[in-house]
Amino acid sequence: MLKWLKTNYDKYISGAGGANTYDQVRLSVDIEEQLHQHQKKQQQQEQQQQQQQPQHGDELFDDDSEKTPILVLAYLFFIVIASVLGMGILGLPVKLSQSGFTPFLGSYTLCYVMQVLSLFFVIEILQRCYAIIRGENPSIIGLNTSRGISISNGISNSNGSDHSPLASPGSSGSSGSIRRKRSPSSTSSSSAMNNTGEDAAQSTEESMYIGGLGEQPNTEEEEYEEQHAQGIILTGMHHHDNHLGESQDFEKIDLNQSQSVQAANGSVAQVTPNLHYLGLKFLGTAAHRVFIFSVVLHFTAILISYGLAAAMAYSKLIVSEEQQNYFILPTIVVFTLIVIFGSSSLQHIITFFTFGKGTLLIAIVLITGVVANHVRLEISNDWAYVGRSFLISTVALGGASGVIPVVFPKIIFSRREMYKCYATVFSALTTVFLLNICWCWFLLRIIPQMPDATNPKAPNLYDAGKNSQIATIPLMKVIHDYYPQYLWIAWAVDIFIVISITISYITVGTGYKQTLDGFSVSWRSKSLQNKQKQQQEDEQSFNNRIEVDDDQQQEIQHQQHQQQGYNGSKPNRLPGFLCTIGNAIQRKIDWVNNQIDAKEVQSVDNVGSTNVKYPIREFVFYIFAFGFILTVALCNPKGFLMMLESGASLGLNLQAGLFAVLMLNFSRKAYSHFPIPLPLHNYIFKLRYIVLVYFSSAVLYDIFELIIN
Repeated sequence: MLKWLKTNYDKYISGAGGANTYDQVRLSVDIEEQLHQHQKKQQQQEQQQQQQQPQHGDELFDDDSEKTPILVLAYLFFIVIASVLGMGILGLPVKLSQSGFTPFLGSYTLCYVMQVLSLFFVIEILQRCYAIIRGENPSIIGLNTSRGISISNGISNSNGSDHSPLASPGSSGSSGSIRRKRSPSSTSSSSAMNNTGEDAAQSTEESMYIGGLGEQPNTEEEEYEEQHAQGIILTGMHHHDNHLGESQDFEKIDLNQSQSVQAANGSVAQVTPNLHYLGLKFLGTAAHRVFIFSVVLHFTAILISYGLAAAMAYSKLIVSEEQQNYFILPTIVVFTLIVIFGSSSLQHIITFFTFGKGTLLIAIVLITGVVANHVRLEISNDWAYVGRSFLISTVALGGASGVIPVVFPKIIFSRREMYKCYATVFSALTTVFLLNICWCWFLLRIIPQMPDATNPKAPNLYDAGKNSQIATIPLMKVIHDYYPQYLWIAWAVDIFIVISITISYITVGTGYKQTLDGFSVSWRSKSLQNKQKQQQEDEQSFNNRIEVDDDQQQEIQHQQHQQQGYNGSKPNRLPGFLCTIGNAIQRKIDWVNNQIDAKEVQSVDNVGSTNVKYPIREFVFYIFAFGFILTVALCNPKGFLMMLESGASLGLNLQAGLFAVLMLNFSRKAYSHFPIPLPLHNYIFKLRYIVLVYFSSAVLYDIFELIIN
């Protein structure tokens, strides 16, 4: 602000031609006084902010009397189940053929404890992130998504929400307020154009003191202090130069300055703190890139596995599992279209089907238990093979961290409601843990673990894992061949698997879509910032060409040639060649961004906003991301277990261990002045390094398995 006043004051003095008039002297004295007062007041405000910074109060929280709707908590409960349950049901039993049940139970219980702690860490990180958003944008406090924000954070939210937290104060408020406050200045300056001598100077002085640069007790005037201070220079320039066009140029520059502030905030203008934003806020540049890689790897591998499992389940239900390859394309395409266009409108249907899925699973587990009690196969345990189910166990209980951010803004931001959030996530994960244990126990009592030497074609878990089959396929074969009286169970299991995989794909795909929306918002904001910066540089270059003489221009051009790789008359060919290629690539990128901005009906005037008419960037990410999933699934139709054990486990373990602990530590150290409703107890916080060691060991074991295999 002070720099802006000084710069425009110097321009005003230089534009006066050095005339030592009474108006000029009086105006200069007034401006110097106001600059001194403004500087003094700014220092006082900075000191007060530094003193008050560590103590954000409860104003960031919602009212304790507010309650989160029961449907929101139910949706959180079932979305955690939907994101976690599928992999355990489909993939866990086929990895127990050699280890048996007891070694699996020991490693799986330890994994459960670590996953619970990791999810608790994620919830605290989300609280801190949401507190930062609310602290920087008080206008969104109370605007929970239950009162107007989409739960899925799709295009209607991330790209078109009216409650964009980091953009709302700037995108509509700053520019608009500046324009409203300038209209009196422009009017007074227009009238001042007809005045001369002391009358004009007096009107200028009155407009300056009306502007409120001095010590004003009125808080409303202090709020618009900066806009009125800028009006001082503009009014004086109107009076002295008698050029309305020049005032408009300075107003344009001023608006561009306000937009640059918006642009800084607009790059993360999202109500929902998705995984992309969490990485930007709490990780360094290099760590953020690795984190994003792990997120994309996890989502991609999980969705490929779900797509292959869905094709397998639908083909088994409609024709036979041998026709699986023909179902890969339609199932993935249809599921992806639902994720992109229907996840927001179908959220209540998804909740209902998830509830039905859980209820049906409980019934199927109980019925399968009846069959297992009738068959009663002996289970062979071998601790030497405990590692065979280790990696897939982390996947069978992981994945909720990718979907919790979708629901988090719907929860009332208070201590009691955050306690409900912790309890809901804990109960959902515990439910999945118990169901998976019962399911694995019953299947081990029904399906033989290893091949039978006398009947090699008999269904068994070892061959199912070797052929990358889901666990229900050998179960159906055993029931069909040996227990035909329970064929109705096979039909019920087929229905359950179809519903389970469909809901799981849509749920996880919605979390992936939310992350992709975060990428597109950052891309759009960066593009508009670059365009704005280029416009400012062009304006500055034009002004410099007017002010400097020819000799200075030649000197500047000579220095620019030297910076571009020229040394005197001898060109430096290699750097110049590389510079040419780099500039050509950059021009091509700028051209593409300009074309996309034009199609999205974007302009520099809405840098801080995320409203777009045609979200082209979002669909670019959707096409590449989900197109890659479809391509890999078509090229590797037998890669169900490989994707789970290699890609999904590696990405999940990096997120749940290394990055969760890093973000938790950084959020507590760097943003402790933003209080949260319910931080973790210190005893739980101290366990973070145990979680880090556990998941880091899983990452190393995963890499070892990749190298060996």
